[in-house]
Amino acid sequence: MITFYAAAFLLVVLVLVLLFRPFVWRANDQHASRKQLNAAIYKEELAKIEKERADGLIDERSYQIAHAEIRQRLFQDTQDEDGVAVLGST
Repeated sequence: MITFYAAAFLLVVLVLVLLFRPFVWRANDQHASRKQLNAAIYKEELAKIEKERADGLIDERSYQIAHAEIRQRLFQDTQDEDGVAVLGST
């Protein structure tokens, strides 16, 4: 009977440790701002249209138009300092 109580006690302690772990040990992740995330998304879009141009799927004129539109949207989305961390919490 003592082994049952010991096993049950250990399981309860394990569950409590798992439940309270986020409150006791805070993650030290780097936080990315909305501005950084937008810039990364537009960088991927630019790489995609460059690949399409290299593969011959779009012509030079279409590439130049798409490139200008993406750069304009990037400028509009990243010109303001937001300072808001969107990954994790501080």
